Amino acid sequence: GMIPIYDLFNHHNGKRNAKLALTEEGVKLLAVGDGISSGDEIYLSYGLKTASTMYRDYGFVEDWPTAWNFQTVEGNNFAFLQFPNDVVAINPSADLLRAVWQSNISLEEYLSMAKTHTESLSSADLETFVTAVENEHFPTTCEGDEITLALLLEKEGGNVDSDSRNNISDRISALRYRMAHKKA
Repeated sequence: GMIPIYDLFNHHNGKRNAKLALTEEGVKLLAVGDGISSGDEIYLSYGLKTASTMYRDYGFVEDWPTAWNFQTVEGNNFAFLQFPNDVVAINPSADLLRAVWQSNISLEEYLSMAKTHTESLSSADLETFVTAVENEHFPTTCEGDEITLALLLEKEGGNVDSDSRNNISDRISALRYRMAHKKA
């Protein structure tokens, strides 16, 4: 496994309800936020990492909050957090990232924080972000990407060998990554 004990729990920054703590008695599981009721799934955080890092290091990308980043040819860095309902926080501040990683709040509160952050950005900052997304990295259209994704998903479900299936899965992940950038 990855890390003893951590393997027993799922990761989710938005639903984190527990953390592990090293004490003199050993490792203890501590509840975060409202606590954990009988039957609740236990979620830890592996840290707030970009989608590509999560995929590389752990083999998955969480559904939300999904952190994305990219660099333009000129070397400008851009990032955004993606939440459900197509809500994004463009170029999230360190305070927002800390709040997302350390909080155990409702989805509605996360969405409100993300909207407030993005609405606080200047028009120039938003225009710079949109220009970078449109001109630097994503020459295809969203509609074209959706058609390609549907074809790849159909192919993935078909009768293919494991190497081909892995290649298709990698292409699906890359396509979803590009689509998420465009939707931001």
